[in-house]
Amino acid sequence: MHDYDSRLAAKRDRQLRSPRKTTGSCGHEFLVRYGIVARAILYALVAHLLEMGLWAVLFVICGEFRDFGTAYYHSMVNYTSLGYGDVIMSPSWKLLGPLETANGMLLFGVSTAMILRSFNG
Repeated sequence: MHDYDSRLAAKRDRQLRSPRKTTGSCGHEFLVRYGIVARAILYALVAHLLEMGLWAVLFVICGEFRDFGTAYYHSMVNYTSLGYGDVIMSPSWKLLGPLETANGMLLFGVSTAMILRSFNG
């Protein structure tokens, strides 16, 4: 047991004394990490756009908007919590707006965690 502990301590000392090998800020490792993070951001963006589209489809199904474009715009404003207020829903469906905003905020938090996790490897 003592021999094992001394070998671990010697290995740790060697690692601490040896100079770290870095490739600089533009090395291969940086480019690989950049690609991974960029892909994670792209996946998150596509997922958010699809989620907004699902909300827009719900608004059209509910009869709140006649065309998908207006429903999608309204969904984007709600989902991102921008809240322009230029396109509003009828009183019977108004509660869907805050629900979509809460959904968007929660999923942006999940996306942030996913992107940071991909960066840390």
